[in-house]
Amino acid sequence: EINMLVWEKKLYLFDIAKDIKHQFVEEIRIGKGESEIKNDMLSQYSDSLQDEEDGPLFWFAFADTAWNLGQLDQDTKEFVLVLLDKKWGFSDSDLICKGLKMKLLSAQPKRKQLRKRALFRCLWKDGDTYALRIESEFAKEKGIAGRSFLLYKIGEVTVWPGHVLPVVWIKVTESNNLPKNKEEFDQMAFLCTGVRKYENRYWLLDDNASEEEQLIENERLRKMMDKDGFLREYRISLSPILEPTKNRLVYIGNYSNIRSPKNEFVPRVAAEIFEMQWKFFDRFAIDLILQNRFDR
Repeated sequence: EINMLVWEKKLYLFDIAKDIKHQFVEEIRIGKGESEIKNDMLSQYSDSLQDEEDGPLFWFAFADTAWNLGQLDQDTKEFVLVLLDKKWGFSDSDLICKGLKMKLLSAQPKRKQLRKRALFRCLWKDGDTYALRIESEFAKEKGIAGRSFLLYKIGEVTVWPGHVLPVVWIKVTESNNLPKNKEEFDQMAFLCTGVRKYENRYWLLDDNASEEEQLIENERLRKMMDKDGFLREYRISLSPILEPTKNRLVYIGNYSNIRSPKNEFVPRVAAEIFEMQWKFFDRFAIDLILQNRFDR
């Protein structure tokens, strides 16, 4: 007799199986149905499905997870049962196939109702500017406590499974005083949030761009490199705001038409913008201050 706990444990030792299970459950929690999830994941994992190991593992994890939730459709079930009768080369494949086949041939449980996941959506408007007082023990140790980060919203990005995060530029006050108007804010330097080698800039124009257009863009970016040969980035996205941080934010105003950072490299795809979790933001930004990473 096959021990269900053993074969399931073996299946989810594979990264792709863990990813499929996690994504399926999360997408159910945001209100998607099995059919929509299946179509989305077939598109997302199209390359993996061609792999002799990841392909069957995708389907095994998908069928197992859907069955557990009472949402495995008959077509998928029959397709996976055919796969389970084949020989596969990955470790413990015989055990996994026998165990999953027994499971799929048994009565599927009733549909489970999972608690819906609340998605975060930033309500800041483009141009909104907030001050965040620097007051951590690390800041006190480094002698910069009392100053403030200034967060200027320039856009937003949607990240899986549907959170809408603010994309911001960062400035830092020189003292305890906050800027009184746009002019004072505009005179302050931007904090450089990261650098990227010119060689790692990716294809910068859309897929329809000609080779000539790409060469022109390459030359433009080559002129933007700093003395060490790096492209400088100034924008980050901020993950859902934690309550302690939200209570520390002070709204300064909404500024339009402010100057941009000098020679800013902007990734073509919004998903490539560096995402920062709020719980790490203070230490991350303080380190940049100590490194004097400004656009001066």
